[in-house]
Amino acid sequence: MAESLGELLRILMRWLHVASAALLVGGMFYSRFVAEDCLQAARERLRPWLWGTIAGLVASGLYNLHAATGHSRYYWMWMIIKLLLALHVFASAGLALAARTEAERRRRAGSAAVSGLVLLAIAAYLRRIY
Repeated sequence: MAESLGELLRILMRWLHVASAALLVGGMFYSRFVAEDCLQAARERLRPWLWGTIAGLVASGLYNLHAATGHSRYYWMWMIIKLLLALHVFASAGLALAARTEAERRRRAGSAAVSGLVLLAIAAYLRRIY
């Protein structure tokens, strides 16, 4: 019974991590390339979603990091790069919502979107070698 609960928790945390990453990076792409004008009015409604996805990523990421054992230095090198990119995406996404001008918001959202894509590529690679 305990093993099945542990496996269920692992699956739920993985799902939360992937879903949060997809929402955050997809939201940044949508914000930058699709909904440039209508986003100004929806900024306050997007704020809880942004911080919710970041909280989901941090919580599930810490759990997944704690559950991962026995990796090589090469794996951890890429993991640290991934974590630094994640911090950049979090900061850029938060600053995009707080931007004063439309050009500043677009630049920050674009930066978060591109870094998020690189982050997802590194995550896929780490999942493959894990």
